[in-house]
Amino acid sequence: INILLGDMSFVGTRPEVPRYVSAYTDEMKATLLLPAGVTSIASITYKDEDQLLQNAQNIDEVYINEVLPGK
Repeated sequence: INILLGDMSFVGTRPEVPRYVSAYTDEMKATLLLPAGVTSIASITYKDEDQLLQNAQNIDEVYINEVLPGK
């Protein structure tokens, strides 16, 4: 129903946890102006994100520096 109302699209960026939005570059902040999507290329690319992060000593650091830029 959110797609029909125009609040979301089928393909687009996924909503992000607010604490990570504070680490966004200006370019990344531009994505906040677009409607969120049900799926995205990043959803497919990082489908195993939990496996990438499970061995990280600092999960936030790995997420911000390696995963977030790709999303």
